[in-house]
Amino acid sequence: MPVRIYDIAKKLGIESKEVQKVYTSVSTDKIYSTVEGCEAVMSSAYAPFFSSQYYGGNTLELKCAASTYFYNNQLRDHGKVEYHNFTLTSASDFVNTTWQYSYKVIGTVNDVIFNVPGAPIDIADKKKILGEAYFLRAWVFFDNYIFWGGIPLRTQPSSFSNVNIPRASADSVVKQILADIDSAKANLPEPSQAIPGRPSKYA
Repeated sequence: MPVRIYDIAKKLGIESKEVQKVYTSVSTDKIYSTVEGCEAVMSSAYAPFFSSQYYGGNTLELKCAASTYFYNNQLRDHGKVEYHNFTLTSASDFVNTTWQYSYKVIGTVNDVIFNVPGAPIDIADKKKILGEAYFLRAWVFFDNYIFWGGIPLRTQPSSFSNVNIPRASADSVVKQILADIDSAKANLPEPSQAIPGRPSKYA
């Protein structure tokens, strides 16, 4: 159980009124109370894609692991012979970071999918934001399915009660991907109405 600041203050003989209020946490009610807040959370789901640890490098190269693009003994840095020899393990940097960053995306979009339907914003904005969230979750689940088959199928915001969920069957993952694609298609805007660089129904 985490130690609370008020417990520490009490042990030090400091009255609770003397302990400063913490302002570093933004409540869910506040962040999802405006369209700007909802869009800010949705935008943050794209951040991992720009990292060299995910779609800026490792994940793309992991997809090309058996190709001549990926493995070149003279051009690649040390330690990548494991790809050439098919001796990858979960400890591999490329495997480990791809896994971690993919679940960062999934965690953010799950929060969006859970909270945006009840947000007091215009229905058109809700549809666009939810469409993007379902699209990204389908995309990342598909990548992970290609890499690992059955994966932990996290579709709810993370909490203490669901932090450790079992690996789902590959069939269950495919069904979820298809369901998310259908939800994305139902909500995403037409190409002419989409924000440049963001998914539309054509995606």
